[in-house]
Parts: sequence; C-alpha cells; structure tokens
Amino acid sequence: ANLSKAQSEFADAARKLDDAQADIDAIESPSWYVLDRSKNVGAQSHISDAERIERIAQVFPLIFFLVAALVALTTMTRMVEEERLMIGTMKALGYGNRAITRKYLLYAAMSGTLGIAVGLAMGNFAFPGVIINAYTMVYALPPLKFRFHVWYAVISSVLMLAGILFATYAACRSSLREVPASLMRPKAPKSGKRIFLEKIRPLWRRMKFSHKVTARNLLLYKKRFFMTVIGVAGCTALLLTGFGIRDCVGNVVDKQYGGIFQYNLMAVRYQEDTGSEWEELLRENGIEEWTCAEYLSQKAWDSGESKSVSATAVIPQDDSRLSDFIRLRDAKTGEEYEFTSQSVFITRKMSELLHIGVGDTLTLTGSGEERVSLTVSAVVENYISTYVYIGRDAFREAFGREPVCRVTLARSDATAQERDAVAEHLLADDNTMSASFNENVRESFDRMIGKVNYVVYVLIVSAGALAFIVLYNLININIAERQREIATIKVLGFYDREVAAYIYRENTISALLGMLAGLVLGIFLCHFVVDTAQVDAVMFYPDIPAYAFGLAALLTIVFTVLVNGLLYFKLRRIDMAGSMKAIE
Repeated sequence: ANLSKAQSEFADAARKLDDAQADIDAIESPSWYVLDRSKNVGAQSHISDAERIERIAQVFPLIFFLVAALVALTTMTRMVEEERLMIGTMKALGYGNRAITRKYLLYAAMSGTLGIAVGLAMGNFAFPGVIINAYTMVYALPPLKFRFHVWYAVISSVLMLAGILFATYAACRSSLREVPASLMRPKAPKSGKRIFLEKIRPLWRRMKFSHKVTARNLLLYKKRFFMTVIGVAGCTALLLTGFGIRDCVGNVVDKQYGGIFQYNLMAVRYQEDTGSEWEELLRENGIEEWTCAEYLSQKAWDSGESKSVSATAVIPQDDSRLSDFIRLRDAKTGEEYEFTSQSVFITRKMSELLHIGVGDTLTLTGSGEERVSLTVSAVVENYISTYVYIGRDAFREAFGREPVCRVTLARSDATAQERDAVAEHLLADDNTMSASFNENVRESFDRMIGKVNYVVYVLIVSAGALAFIVLYNLININIAERQREIATIKVLGFYDREVAAYIYRENTISALLGMLAGLVLGIFLCHFVVDTAQVDAVMFYPDIPAYAFGLAALLTIVFTVLVNGLLYFKLRRIDMAGSMKAIE
C-alpha cells in the first residue's frame, strides 16, 4: 500500500516537472541590451555640463587677455609719465635708451611674473574649486584633485608676459624720443584746437563755458579718450555677456517645461494598455486630460547620412490631440503648426545640427539595422533634447507597423504635496514602469543648468574688477598730466567741487560713451559666446533681456562714480604753488 502511494506521488511530481519544463521551453529567447556610459542620464548630463564649461572657456580668455593688455598699457604709461624727471636725469647722466628701457621692462617683468603666479594659483585652484563645488550639489563626485596643467600655464604666462612687456616698451618709446632737457621739465600741455562742434553754431552758442572746455579737452587728449572708451566698452561688453548668458541658460527650463510641454505627468507602461482599467486609474487620481504615444530612441541622420544626432521619435495615438500636450510652433514667428497623420516635425536643434529643413530627407535608425526615410514637413521650437514628431500614417508607411503607444502624457492638478502620492498610486499598477511629474524633472534641470551661473558670476566679478582698474588708471593719468592746469584753475578761484566737476565731466562722458559702445558690442559678443557654448542636448537662444542692459550699464556707472570719488581726495591735495613753480 505504501509502495503504491509512493509511486503515485512520484508520478505526480514527474508530471509537474514535465509541465514546468514545458513552460520553460515555451519562454521566448530574451533580447539582450548592452548599455554603455552614453546611455546613462547622469553621465551624459555631466558630460554635457563639462562640454558647456569647456566651450565657454575657449572664448573668454582671449577677451580678458585683450582687456588685461589694455590695463597693463595704461598702468605702465602712467608709471613712465610720472617718472619723466627720473628718465630725463638718467639720459642726462649718460644712460642709453636701451638701458633705461631695460629698467622698466625688468620692473614690468617682475611685477607681471608675480601677478601671473597669483593668477595661475587662482586659475588652477581657486576658480575650479568654486565651480566644481557648485556641481557637487547636482552630482555625486569623488574628492576634487587639482591638476596643474603645465602647457596651459606656459601658454597663458608667455602671452600675458609678452603683452605686458610690449605695452611697457610702447610706453617707454614715446618718452625716450625726447631730449633730457625736455624730459626734466613738466610735460607741456597740448595746444588747443578748434573742434567740429564749433562749426555747429546754434549748438556751440548755447553751450556753457565749462561745457565748451570739456568738449575741447575730450578731443584734445584723443589717446586717453579712446583708451577710456575702448577699455570701458570691453568691460561693459563682458558684463552684458555675463548677464546675457545667465538669463539665456537659466530660462531654458522655463521655456521647455512651461512653454513647449503642456503636460506635467508622463507615465510609461510595460505593455500597451489604453483600456478602461487604466483610464479609471487615471481618473481616480484626478486626471481628466491625457493622450498616449509611442516613444522611440533613434539616431537621426542628415540627407547624406554623414552626420547623426540622438533623437526621440514621438508617434501619437491621436494625431489631432498631440498639439494639446506639446506646443508645436515656429521658434522665430511663434506660428502654431497643425499636426496631421502625415506630419514629420523636427526640432530646431536637430535642423541646425544636421543642416536639414522643410522638404529635406531625414533618415532614422533604431537599435537594429533598419533605416527609414522621412520628408520633413516643419521645424518646431524646442530647447532640451531633440525630438521627431511623426504622424500615424507617416509612421506606418515608413516603419511598416502600427505604433505601440505605451507612454501616457497627462495634465494633473495635483499639488506639490500630492504628486508623490499620485505617482505611487500609478506605480502600484503592475503594468506601470514609471510615472514622473515635469516639476521634478524641471527642478533637476534647474539645479543642473543653474550651476553655470557660478561660472557667469566669476566672469562678471572679473569684468567688474577690470573696469574699475581701467578707469582708475586712466583717470589717474589724466590728473597727473594736468596738475599745472588743475592748479591754475584752483588759483583762479575754483572751489574743490568745481575743480572735481571740471575733471569728472570728462571722465563721465568718456565712460558713458564707452558704456554705450560696450552695450552694442556685448550683443554680438553674447551671441558669439552662446553659439560657441552650444551642446547637442540643449538649445540656447541668445535673447538678452532688458534688465541685463540695465545692470551692465548700472555697474559701469557705479564704477565710474566710485573711481571719481576715490580720486577726489587726490584733486584736493594738489599743491597750487608747488605745481605752478617753474622747473628752472
């Protein structure tokens, strides 16, 4: 009896094993996907950020070098002008021009080398530390290891030192042309000349005497006038570019998730399921508006298949409803496009990268070897990532199948506190792979792109410091060269405030003209920098807001007023009797 019972149990177990084996044999062979680092969102984001910083770094050093060369020229010009008596004495004692020039070149080389050493330390350790520490708020990065780039250091040091020495040589050359007797006397004031404003009689007659003097002085000292205008223009352009980049980069997220994407919830399903159960689940969470689509990861090629970009193909279940959830419009005119079953829309970034437009052929390749060709019917506005929007009929003709709509785009009125609960409720369904709100993605992009602001702040502070130095040096030279003139008008009864206004008026007009020129130059510079800093994943439009112009202009004015205020005390200390004494 026990034997027969055991045999019966063995037979049942064998049947179960056979059934299990049959189930195993019925399983289809799985598809393997090998994903490298390029498919990781975090890695790709970090690579894009690094590329963005690298491209910005390719542009600004040249601009700062030119402005720094101007600073060196003004500084050494000021030094040589203040030491005219010493240069004349050395020439009278028999020193040659080369020996005198060597003295100032040695001074410039020593001070320049010290400045270069400080700059290399800050450029290799301080500034990178600020920027990298900002990015640690977004990425989990290993401890920062500073690496001294010898080649970069040599190139930047040689270029900067060469610029300083050339500026010093230029400043010395003009003074050394004079004879010792001339150098040992104060520099003779320039002869006054008629200016073009005097030919405009109605205007000239209505100008005050002090304003006429200012106009003549501005055009009398042309070199200093143009140096001030050029220096201030360069710094103002840098300031405007910094503010423009900050706004351009910072507004990308708002434009994409506030202007283009009209949905705020995306749910991805394992299998296509648009039945009543899914619809009921959406309504249970307060979602009344949604549409479904298929999202395909593709590689888009240009007409000649010589260049490609990664793109996402979007095929809606209902062609007429796609525009309700994704705004399809022209980036320049804002014209809304009608999306039909035959439409093939590409984003502007893809159009620029592949150099294709309306009527051109776009080739798409997926994970396999299949290649499909589509004719572009419109180019639409987009800022983050690249997309191809394909109508159902166009998709069916190209791919030979119906779209599998596993992605749901929806609008939810859930508050910030309710979003997690809604997402968890949707994820509780076994067929839901993921559910995410745009607000969460938006916050992530905000943190990621917002870190570029730290680079911009460094640029703005550096540009402001250069503007201050340029103005201080040039105004100081102006006062040093005209001490006898200033002393004369003080003897004639001008009060300290009137003397200050006499000098400040010229400085302010030069700075304002430089500021206006810088605002115009900054527009082109900002466009150039933004175009250079472009990356494939993000579209930047260099639309400089009005407040950026106001801030750049305001900072320039503040620096001018601050420098004028600092030099007011120098004007007060000018000795009237000593300045007017003849050197003989």
